[in-house]
Formats: sequence, C-alpha cells, structure tokens
Amino acid sequence: MFKKLFAVLLALMIPAAAAMAEGDGFEGYTGEQTEASSFDSIWALMGEETVLWRVESFAEEDGFKVTVYHELEDGKQDLWEYSAAYQEAEHKLITTPTGIHTREARDGTVEETYYEDGAAEFMLNESGRLIWKDLKEDAGRGMEFAKIGFFFGSQWRNGSVQIEFWAWYDGVYDVRLTKKDAKGNRIDEAVMLGSYDPQSHTLTVEGAYQDGKVFTIAFSYNENGSLVWTQDGVSTVCEMIY
Repeated sequence: MFKKLFAVLLALMIPAAAAMAEGDGFEGYTGEQTEASSFDSIWALMGEETVLWRVESFAEEDGFKVTVYHELEDGKQDLWEYSAAYQEAEHKLITTPTGIHTREARDGTVEETYYEDGAAEFMLNESGRLIWKDLKEDAGRGMEFAKIGFFFGSQWRNGSVQIEFWAWYDGVYDVRLTKKDAKGNRIDEAVMLGSYDPQSHTLTVEGAYQDGKVFTIAFSYNENGSLVWTQDGVSTVCEMIY
C-alpha cells in the first residue's frame, strides 16, 4: 500500500520537477521540443552481452518518468525510479530529490528504499550516448547507454506470426518470429538480427525461416503507438500481445 502511495506521490512530482527547472531559468518539457524528445526511449548499456542494465525514459505531459533497471546474477533486479524535467540550457534531464530504489527477487521478496535527499541527472555525450549521473549512490559511474527505441521486451502479432523483441547485444537486436497454426502450435521460427536507427526510429532486421530464404523487415511505430511491419514496400499494423 505504501509503495502505491509513494508511486502516486512520485508521479505528482513530475510537474514539480518542471516547475523547479523553470525556477532556475529553464523550461520544462512541452512535447514539442525536439531536444527534449531525444531522451524519450529505452537505453541499453554498451558492452553488455545481454541487457543487464537499461534505462527507460518516457515523456509524459509535464515531464519524464525515468526508471533504471539492473538485472543481477542471483535473479534479483534493482530499480531506480525518478521524476524528471528537461533543462534546456544544458540539454539534460534533472530529477526531483524524491525517488525509489527497489530490489526485487524472483521469489517475490522486495526491498525498498524511499529517499528525499537523492537526485540524478541524465545527459547525452558527444556520441549521443546517455549518461546517468546518480547524485546519491553514484551507481551510474562509467556507464554509457545506447538508444535502442521502444522495441525491447515487447511482443506483437502479425497474422499467424508472433514477434518477440527478444534481446539486444551491444548494438545488435535479436528478434524472434514464430509462425503458428490455427491451434497455436509452432510450425516455424526465424531469428532476425539487425540494428536500430535513432534518426528514423526504425529497427531493420534480416534473417530466414527454415527454408533458408533471407528476407528483411523494417519495424517502426505509427502515431497511435502500434508496431508497423514493413516488408518489400508493404506495411502492416501489428496487434500487441505484451
């Protein structure tokens, strides 16, 4: 119950973060600033064989909701949750001091730390990589996160084909396509590999089913937030599963 209440309070702090930025002579995110929208994405730690560290930054009406995830080897997961506003002068996100650091285990055990004396900043370096400056725990020291779009971890359906954005390895997406019959039985599978283009917001992958015929798909999102599958010049809107 307390976590839910705190989450509500955290959401309410987003307008406060924007107001704080304005008070320092900066404007909060309006949804129309290209500079601010460049933070709106999922980001993955460079050099990781799997996405053990990632940052999910979502633009909301009055600011950003930012969550940092760390998958631990013992099956636990660390999360840092922030409310943030865009600081135009230095092109970065600044968070409110209020936040949550949560450690979750597979058995459902949860350890939560709520604090009001910690803040963070998120900025882009010259290579366009996201830098996380944790002003309380310094947990982001030395890390650079690559922009990988909002594909990671989602599942969609295009007719009889199930699409799973399965993994990301140091710049390469691993997408699994599974063909199923009318009863839901798996009849074929393709492993598709490719990369995300942050300029066009498009993920282009290439692979083949068991017949060995290589084909290419470009994945993107339409204005309604639905996944679009484009192949051989033909685009199809997909149905979300998860």
